[in-house]
Amino acid sequence: MNIAVNKTPAELAYDGMLLPHPRLEDWKWTNLRVLIDRPYPPRLKVEAAPKDIERLLKRDPLAKLAQARIVFVNGEFAADYSSLPTGGEVRVRQHLAPVTAEAEPVLDMSAAFATGGVEIEIASNIDAPVAIVHIATDGEARTIAARHTVKVADGASATLLETHLGEGAYLANSVIDITVGAKARLDRVKLEVESRTAIHLAHAVITLGTNAILRDFTLTSGARVNRQNGSLTFIG
Repeated sequence: MNIAVNKTPAELAYDGMLLPHPRLEDWKWTNLRVLIDRPYPPRLKVEAAPKDIERLLKRDPLAKLAQARIVFVNGEFAADYSSLPTGGEVRVRQHLAPVTAEAEPVLDMSAAFATGGVEIEIASNIDAPVAIVHIATDGEARTIAARHTVKVADGASATLLETHLGEGAYLANSVIDITVGAKARLDRVKLEVESRTAIHLAHAVITLGTNAILRDFTLTSGARVNRQNGSLTFIG
């Protein structure tokens, strides 16, 4: 039996994509058809004033910890505000990798709407943290989607800092795909200092090799709706 579903304004802005609702077991207590109560059009270009970017960057409490910092402003890589690693132990390139996990609403949104991302490859033991910083400036309500890939080689170790800072009304769709090789270690710290009117939807896709160690910590603040999803695969 086919049942017609009236699309919400948010779903219409997403080209008719059906948002998660309580009939989906994993989303029983997070009805995005209700919580996303207005359109957040994807791929909407919003110009960011330098003073706004600089003000938000100053709010990053982890800024002084990282030697390499990769900055995204409104979903786009911002070279002028980034400091990339110069050694061969860490390689960074702009790359929007395909979604590797099974279908899931946050991942589906990322596959459809992500506008930027990087691939970070860590080849040895890195002492200074590597940081990815996401800036959302005030502007028209929209969806900001980025997707990153992190690969830690066998026996390597590193610390990854991921910070989200924003002002205004926006929906942040944040996906990261992490692979930690055999006997490797990754410490990941994710900090959100989002606007109080923001929505943050995240998914971490993680693959661990034999005897790999992942220590993962997330601190969220600000967003009126926040959802952290994850999928973990052991290959060792």
